[in-house]
Order: sequence, then C-alpha cells, then structure tokens
Amino acid sequence: MKLTPTILAATLVLSTTAVNADQPEPAAAKTGTIVFHMTGFEHDEGKVRCGLYTDERWLKEGEGDAVQIRNKKATCIFEDVPHGVYGIAAFHDEDDDGELDTRIFIPTEPGCFSNNAKPRLGPPSFKRSRFNHDRARTAQQCMVGGVR
Repeated sequence: MKLTPTILAATLVLSTTAVNADQPEPAAAKTGTIVFHMTGFEHDEGKVRCGLYTDERWLKEGEGDAVQIRNKKATCIFEDVPHGVYGIAAFHDEDDDGELDTRIFIPTEPGCFSNNAKPRLGPPSFKRSRFNHDRARTAQQCMVGGVR
C-alpha cells in the first residue's frame, strides 16, 4: 500500500493526538498566603510599606502593600503567591508620602526585613532575608528598628 502525503500527515496528527491525550494535564502552580508580622513601632502614625521580592528583584521591584499600624504593630498580607523563595522588606512611612526618607543615603524612617535580618552598612542581602514559601500559609516576623 502506498501512503500519500495527505494520509501520512493525517496519521501523524492522529498518533500525536493520541499520545498527548495520555499525558497528564500540567499541574496548576501552587500558591499560598504570606503573612508578615511587624512589632516595635514607636507610634501608630503613618503607614507601613512592605515589599515582597524574589532574588532577581531584591529591593528593586516587588509586589507591595501599605497597611495601618495599630498598637505599635502591623501585618502585611500577600495572597495567591506562587510557591518559591522570597524576601520581604518593610519600612515605617511615618509621613505617609510613599517614599523611604533618607539623609545622605541613610534611611531616616525605621524598617525591617524577613528573617529579622539586620542591615550592616546597607540593607541585608537577599540570602540573609530569604525564606521558603511552600505551603498554604507562610508566616514571617520582624522587629522594626532604624536610625534615630
């Protein structure tokens, strides 16, 4: 029997479809919630601005949140976050202007980082601040500090 190109092409398409039908559907990316608790604020004025970062975007570009401080405590919540490795940076935006105030490149508004990583002549590295988010709910906490 001689196969024409049309029959051959149809056979290949059908056999490929049959093979792909046996393949499982790709698993949906697992996501969860990251909760970042902060304590140690000197007062409740202003807001806390939190950023969730990956290694490649550490302190450059991340998902952000701004929350109120109550009783010198605050919590930032990041929902539907794909499982992975992240770091969080936060600062007390005391004047609520949306920016970290500095004097000669040194922050004048207090802040903190995941893993309670402390700054040393600059912000902590991603390596010191990183944590693994691999469950439905991951919690981190820090004590706010800064130059006064």
